[in-house]
Order: sequence, then C-alpha cells, then structure tokens
Amino acid sequence: MGEVLSGEFLLLVEDDEAVAEGLALILSLEGFRIQTLTRGRPVHRIVSYREPELVIMDVTLPDIDGVTVAQELRRNRLGLPIILMTGHDVAPIAENLRAEKNIYLLQKPFDMRDLVALIRRILTRA
Repeated sequence: MGEVLSGEFLLLVEDDEAVAEGLALILSLEGFRIQTLTRGRPVHRIVSYREPELVIMDVTLPDIDGVTVAQELRRNRLGLPIILMTGHDVAPIAENLRAEKNIYLLQKPFDMRDLVALIRRILTRA
C-alpha cells in the first residue's frame, strides 16, 4: 500500500452545519484540505473545478439525496471514491449500490478514527 501524503483535498457534503464544522475541523487536523457543502446540487460544479480526491456525503440532504448525487458523479468521474454516511439502515442503500465500485457506506454515529482510517485506506488504493 502506498503512503498517503498530507494535504489531500476532500469534499464534505453534510446538511447539519454543526456536524459539518466538527468533521471538517477534525479532518483538517488530520492533514486534509476540506471544503464543505450543505446541499447536494452544487457537488457536480465543485467536483468539476476543484477535483477532490474523495467525496464524503450524507445520504439525506435537503435538496437531493446523496445516493442520487453519487450515482450521477459516477457517470462522469468513475474513479472518484465516495463515502456515503447515513443514520438509517444501510441494507437498502447497499442493495441499491451493489454494482457501484468505490462507493463506501458508513453508518452514523461513527468513531472519527474509523472515518479517518477508511479515508486513508481508500486514498492509498487510489
């Protein structure tokens, strides 16, 4: 496995601003560069001009669901890894995404160490 260099750019999409700020702070302390969004529709624009190494996105967003955004991103950016976070049952989501590669599900609540470990594991494979 390759070593993850510091400074990777991650896009975080979380509609709860307090959660987004907390996640962004912790991830920035881990050496990642973070941009946060609270809605799903702007994701395509940000991805096209900022080119993140990874997108971390809540499944439940106020304007569009994260699964739809992830599937739309796959059409143009097949290799872009995406972590979908949800507080709901992951089984139906996993069934919906079973054919997708590089999409990972993370059940909320989660330990930040698990999120950081998952991010590092994904980025060292990319």
